[in-house]
Amino acid sequence: MLSCNGDHKKSERILQKAGTIVEEHPDSALSMLGMIQNPYLLSKAKHAEYILRLVQAKDKCDKDLLSDTLIFQARNYFKGKNGLNELALAEFYCGRVLQVKGKRNEAMKAYLDAGVLARNLNNKALSGLSEFFCGLLDYDQHLFDEAILHLKKAATEFSQTEGKSKNQIICYNYIGNGFLLKQLPDSAFFYYDKGLFIAKQHNDSANEVRILQNIGVAHLKLGNNKQAKVLLRKALSLSSGESQKAKIYLNLADIFYKESSRDSALFYLNYSLKLANSNAPLLANVYRLFSKIEETAGNYQQAMSYNEQYTKYLAKVLDEKEDFSILDIQKKYNFALLENANSRLLIERQWIFICFFLVVGAACWVVYYNRAKNREAMLIAEQHIFQLKEMVNKKVGSNVKNNELRKTLIKQLDIVKKISLIESYLKGEEKIKGKEVLRKVNEIIYGQEDYNWSVFNEMANALYDNYLERLRALFPELSEIELLICCLSKIGLNNMEISLLIKTTQNAVQKRKSVIRQKTDMKEQENFIKQLDQIVNKNKPS
Repeated sequence: MLSCNGDHKKSERILQKAGTIVEEHPDSALSMLGMIQNPYLLSKAKHAEYILRLVQAKDKCDKDLLSDTLIFQARNYFKGKNGLNELALAEFYCGRVLQVKGKRNEAMKAYLDAGVLARNLNNKALSGLSEFFCGLLDYDQHLFDEAILHLKKAATEFSQTEGKSKNQIICYNYIGNGFLLKQLPDSAFFYYDKGLFIAKQHNDSANEVRILQNIGVAHLKLGNNKQAKVLLRKALSLSSGESQKAKIYLNLADIFYKESSRDSALFYLNYSLKLANSNAPLLANVYRLFSKIEETAGNYQQAMSYNEQYTKYLAKVLDEKEDFSILDIQKKYNFALLENANSRLLIERQWIFICFFLVVGAACWVVYYNRAKNREAMLIAEQHIFQLKEMVNKKVGSNVKNNELRKTLIKQLDIVKKISLIESYLKGEEKIKGKEVLRKVNEIIYGQEDYNWSVFNEMANALYDNYLERLRALFPELSEIELLICCLSKIGLNNMEISLLIKTTQNAVQKRKSVIRQKTDMKEQENFIKQLDQIVNKNKPS
């Protein structure tokens, strides 16, 4: 009894100390909380505080919160005891756990409730955090107007809180991103500059690099390649982390790729690859750009090899997930069964718990496996809609005929309507049914009745002086689908876009193009449509 009482007092002292340092030194607080071996022996009040401090420390250390559902019981305890400070924090961390679990609506409500309590307590730091995460939830849903409102409120709260300049900078960075995605670059640059000013004022080089990189990417999107290079190189000179440098090198490589400077693009891309280490998302993007560069150069075998690496790392991104430790599983155990425990567990009961952990572990693995498959299916579905949107928004230089024919094609194929239908399946709780969503997306894209291409063919002939008819006359051995691929390529569609329109795969389109090259005696390594135009125009009747 004396030993248990001593342990109890020691645990309370550790808990009190952890609570005083968790804001400034969350890693130390987390280590201290780990020293409490039997938290269920604490009183109800102390146990609720223990749960709150544990989740708070883990969140500040960027640890996985998926299993920390006991925070909901802690919140309910604080509600019954009118502990407003603890309740406000518990509401906020309930929001963090719900957000990690993908329950956006419930997370939003928890953040809003935490914000109301924080403002009543004049806790501007917590109020700012609540508004910030509300903004992030809206931002992730592409609700940029709502996100910007929340983020502006968060920035205001942080500006009135000592030591929160970093949070303020992050808010301005996100606001800039939001305006950029709304295609309002002037507003975006205004808020980027505000964040940059504060970062320089507080010698925050890490955030200064992030904002400079974002401004550089913004100029890249606007076609200001020269300005983008200047900003990215400045960010590079300030950057100290290998991962950050690797991202900047990747963006520089992208600029040179878009400028058709293959050697420079490969130079920076190889630097990015060297510094990426085991960063799977970064490696996926590096190999994706490698593949695009080689495909543009006509090195299709090498492009395919890089594309396999891209697919490999993309799959790794989906599969990455931290393993639950035995301690995490123990802390998930129902508090209602533990709160009456007043002694050490007996040796005979240990086997029961071991079996329980094995069953829970197996169940977690099954759930995780199914979720991973659903996430993979959702990624494919989202790629489909991204490709369709790119097709709608893409302009082929200043070629009026090409752009006019693309508009007609998009209208005839009801692509905008298809995008709208697909987006309706990518919203809400149905996201957890990734495989079912992908099936519906494929049904929308590929399950429609065959399109009558005669309207498109007639317009193509009218705009390009009977291009298709002349091509058919020159090469009668070309099939209708091969003629169609020639025409779709002429208006600037890439292999992926063509595959979506004619209900086949990108690989199949590439094989068809190889067959066309053979039938028309075109060279394998030279530009497909350029050679085709030369052949057709050479035989154009005078």
